[in-house]
Amino acid sequence: MFKCLKNFFSSSRDEHFLKFVSVARQDEHIRAQLISILSQDAFNRKSSLNTWIRSMQFQQAPESFVHAATRLLEDDVADKALQLLSEAQEQLPQGNTQVKNG
Repeated sequence: MFKCLKNFFSSSRDEHFLKFVSVARQDEHIRAQLISILSQDAFNRKSSLNTWIRSMQFQQAPESFVHAATRLLEDDVADKALQLLSEAQEQLPQGNTQVKNG
């Protein structure tokens, strides 16, 4: 998966974003929240993202995670992330909404 993502996100500053997407693909709660946000029109998506980003900052989330989330304010990045997260959601077995670790 990282190879596919690295083709779209080429700079080294995007490493945090790639990890962010990987976590979102695996974590049910983050994936569902992001799919919900990224499915909105651009204005509402950006408004929801800004609220979520401020909430993460208030909760002292890791700076790299917050920075990666700000990349989703860019339309092309948000579109690609939605595509990747939706594909991950579709790959789950029916009746199972979370990828199991271990």
